[in-house]
Amino acid sequence: MNGQQKRVYRERKEPGFCSSSITMLKGGEFVYERGCEESSYVCFGTWFKNGKKVRLVPVVNFTYNIGFKVDTISKIDSIPKIKVFDIDSVDITDKMKFTFIDPIMNEATWLDISANHIAGMKGRVLIYTLQQIFLRPFEFYNNLNNDINIHLRIKGDFIYNGNSKWEEPRFLELSIEGNCLRNLTNTYYCSE
Repeated sequence: MNGQQKRVYRERKEPGFCSSSITMLKGGEFVYERGCEESSYVCFGTWFKNGKKVRLVPVVNFTYNIGFKVDTISKIDSIPKIKVFDIDSVDITDKMKFTFIDPIMNEATWLDISANHIAGMKGRVLIYTLQQIFLRPFEFYNNLNNDINIHLRIKGDFIYNGNSKWEEPRFLELSIEGNCLRNLTNTYYCSE
């Protein structure tokens, strides 16, 4: 990594609507991302180098502790603000999609709502993106009286966009070949 914070390896293939990448973060963490048009699949965990091989070890997403903490603060404007912050206090709200929980049916009403739109709705709110990645609900109550800041104990790099869902890479061991990583099917991921 030579002092870099991260190195991105992109799948080497013909241009198209689908792509995938493996980002190696300084400190031994990785993020795998695969996307096709509006779809996005992510996975993260740790990586280890052993000679000319790299081994990816994904976290167990459905039990991983993301440190979900909700703070309410006095609102500044008439409509409350909802913000989501990563472990480094970076605002990652734009990477999130929310849904409103219908109080009578006790189920999600809409998907794909931004923080700005959900902020004006009173009631239980589900962070849809986190549910899709970690396979469990992350909810809070919006009473319209306060701004809401949500703090996560994960890096913002772990979430690609609001459509992200969990998917582990097909191969967890890769060979190092120059500035590329190669899996068992000879798919190459090369750094820029």
